[in-house]
Amino acid sequence: MPSSLISSTRNICEDLGIRPNTEHWGQHFLVDKEIRDQLVERVPSMPVVEIGPGLGVLTEPLVQRGLPITAVEIDRRFEPVLQALQEKYPHLQVVFANVLKMDFSRLAKVMGEKRIWLMGALPYQLLEPLMLKLVRRRGESEVVAGATFLISQRSARAITKNQPPRVKLGLLAASLFDSYLVREKIGRESFWPQPQTQSAIVHLTQRSDRELAGRPVDFVWRFLFAHPRAKVENALREAFIALHRVRTSITVDKRMSHRRDRRRAKAELRKFNGLVERREDIESKTFLTKNRSRALVDQLKLPERIRQLSVEQLDSMALEDLDRALFANMVD
Repeated sequence: MPSSLISSTRNICEDLGIRPNTEHWGQHFLVDKEIRDQLVERVPSMPVVEIGPGLGVLTEPLVQRGLPITAVEIDRRFEPVLQALQEKYPHLQVVFANVLKMDFSRLAKVMGEKRIWLMGALPYQLLEPLMLKLVRRRGESEVVAGATFLISQRSARAITKNQPPRVKLGLLAASLFDSYLVREKIGRESFWPQPQTQSAIVHLTQRSDRELAGRPVDFVWRFLFAHPRAKVENALREAFIALHRVRTSITVDKRMSHRRDRRRAKAELRKFNGLVERREDIESKTFLTKNRSRALVDQLKLPERIRQLSVEQLDSMALEDLDRALFANMVD
């Protein structure tokens, strides 16, 4: 580890009178050039929104690639450093704001783009609220093509796990993105001050409704998280109806010209717990009835206490129980 990078980071903080806020904002500065380069290289060539640029360790190599960058920082103590970078690079825009209160769809319009890419070194306390923000605001999630994040190893494992038991962060991520673990183990010495845990790099790409319909459990979770105040049994019923509608539209899509693809899609639809049994149901685009959807909810055999909770009231144990029930009934 080059001591010069650690020394320069410390010196800049001392000059600015900055003491890293490790508890509230999780400020641990990356001081490993290899990890920095690997993270920046994973970002595709498209407009980028960097979350929490801090001292600009990732910002400068990003703008040197010629990409339009909007850097969103909540801590004004970094203003001198970031403003100097903004003056140096005309395609860098620095915004001092809470990223959780920003509208990504509006930001994309300001940048003159239809899609944006998120990136940054994020603490856990920001990661889960960010995922919730995206899943609850459809217009914003649609403009986010994906993300490259440097996060704790524990968070990375939660995000990339696709079998129960899954924690809330993993369920949220799977309802929005396909995930890929770029680097699983990054030592504590790659940061100053050193965090308590190891880190990892994850690469996320957006899932459309149609893509998500191929993983029905994750489709249901997206619907549930998007309706936090709904009672669980009601949200499940509506989620199954929405899933059936999407999967039915896939099977009758005339653009799906390959006979084998059509046959596979219809077979998958029939596997949806026997809810579609007749060919004419598919061809006529018959939607799943509420009675049949209620029957599917009953098949999950959830405790009444879980069924009567609102989605936002589900604790970690209830989330795991529901995820297991969905997997048991919706995955071959």
